[in-house]
Amino acid sequence: LLLVRRFFHEVVPFADLRPAPEAVSGGSDVVGERPQALATADGGTVVAYLPVGGEVTLRGDAAGGARWFDPRTGKLTAAEGTA
Repeated sequence: LLLVRRFFHEVVPFADLRPAPEAVSGGSDVVGERPQALATADGGTVVAYLPVGGEVTLRGDAAGGARWFDPRTGKLTAAEGTA
């Protein structure tokens, strides 16, 4: 949990994030499996959570610089398929 704390305190501006279901598309539509998203008001930062893994498409300005955060290691890596 320390790595997740670091992510929300040092990597993304957690206090500025709000629910943004329109920021992601794809993934499961089943409750509990559906991808969730938070975004800043300007759409420059989007955080997507995929509870069962899979693929999603990010919409908006943040899509071009997408990175994966691994909560097991705390590492950020470039996401595949980013434009």
